[in-house]
Amino acid sequence: MNLRGLVLSGGGMFGAYQAGAWRALRKQFSPDLLVGSSIGAVNAFAIASGMPPDELAGWWMGNEMESMATLKLSMNEPGGLCSPARLEDGLRRLVRCCRPKKLLGIVMVELPSLIPRLICSRTVTVRHLLASCAVPFLFPPVRIGGSIMCDGSYMQSPPYWVAQKMGASRIASVELMPNRGAQPEEVTAFRPHGSLGGLREMLVWNRERVTAALERGESETAAALATTV
Repeated sequence: MNLRGLVLSGGGMFGAYQAGAWRALRKQFSPDLLVGSSIGAVNAFAIASGMPPDELAGWWMGNEMESMATLKLSMNEPGGLCSPARLEDGLRRLVRCCRPKKLLGIVMVELPSLIPRLICSRTVTVRHLLASCAVPFLFPPVRIGGSIMCDGSYMQSPPYWVAQKMGASRIASVELMPNRGAQPEEVTAFRPHGSLGGLREMLVWNRERVTAALERGESETAAALATTV
């Protein structure tokens, strides 16, 4: 197979950068399959469903994302400091209105083995997306079948191996966090030029910061593409 894959890493609210990058990237790169972990799984789900780039950017800046990303401390959530209710409600609405048209791979990490697990399907569920976004100690892990799952970026980011396993021979990757492993030759990586912020900026939604990340993602990716042509 000679498939093209788009890999989107985790990184919380920095995921707005990926939405901006997609605005530039889609003009030159049409993926056959998409892979995502954590917030990258949410962006990958939207892109695989055919959501237009401007609509994805608007979703990031809108009230829906603000509500999803609002952290609510809870003392009643085993394994997490925050209730996942708002995140789950937002993901449910996203899944209700979007259906992936392209092959989609979502990465989760199984507990307690810490083994990465892959759901590869056009019928990804809310539970899969919620599990991939379940940052350890922030949100409780998610039970899927007989397994307990957490954030797909916990052990490895970005998940190049998933795109390769799904048959991609050419991979574009938009990475929000430092890469902890080797980059295969078939991967072209797009990364922010400099930091997008600290822990607070990564966890807390802010319209001005989201707008800035969207603009940076689009302009920096467009500039990188110009040098690779």
